[in-house]
Amino acid sequence: MSGFLWKATVRNVNRALKEINAFEWEGDYRPEAANRLKELFEERMDEELEQYLGRAKHERREQGDREDYRNGSYLRHLLTEIGDLILRIPRSRKRFVSKVLRAYQRRSRLIDQLLETKERKLSLLKSVRILL
Repeated sequence: MSGFLWKATVRNVNRALKEINAFEWEGDYRPEAANRLKELFEERMDEELEQYLGRAKHERREQGDREDYRNGSYLRHLLTEIGDLILRIPRSRKRFVSKVLRAYQRRSRLIDQLLETKERKLSLLKSVRILL
């Protein structure tokens, strides 16, 4: 096999992740990346609420528009690969459900997958200890 053309196996993916984690980045990129990701989430959710209501943030309701109004926002923690983000989630008077974040979602999908994998490994280790 040549250089970077590995077969996608668990061993090779783990090896690639170790190489990436060992790479020295110039400066600390995480705060800026976390800030940009936070802004991106908040922008998308604001756009989604505007589309749901049919009007921009400070526009008045016209005849025939939905009878739903903005109702401020609330804070939610979201654990991501970059770190913990504190997001401002917009809400409306009637139940607006965002498609950007699932209801009650507190972790990104990758974090959930990592936790599931770790739980499987731990349960496998426990069962092996019981058998021995």
